[in-house]
Amino acid sequence: MREFAHTGLPPWIRPALGGVEIVAAVLFLLPVTSVVGGYALLGIFLFAAALHVMHRWYDISSLVLYAMAVWVSLAHPAEVRDVPKGELS
Repeated sequence: MREFAHTGLPPWIRPALGGVEIVAAVLFLLPVTSVVGGYALLGIFLFAAALHVMHRWYDISSLVLYAMAVWVSLAHPAEVRDVPKGELS
């Protein structure tokens, strides 16, 4: 929290970004809106990485990892989403 105070951003940005990220994650988990949620998460991760780099916080490895996981699931929708119920075991 103290590090965020040094960014110069308004205090309402942090909960707003968190709320948007939660909405995008829920959309990503729902099969009907998973593509929209996935692209929203990619945009959020890109924005967060840019914000980190702008403030010279260069450890963005977790953001890159999360973005790659979303990217893979968007690139292979049939293998991830269209598995019949009896074949999950």
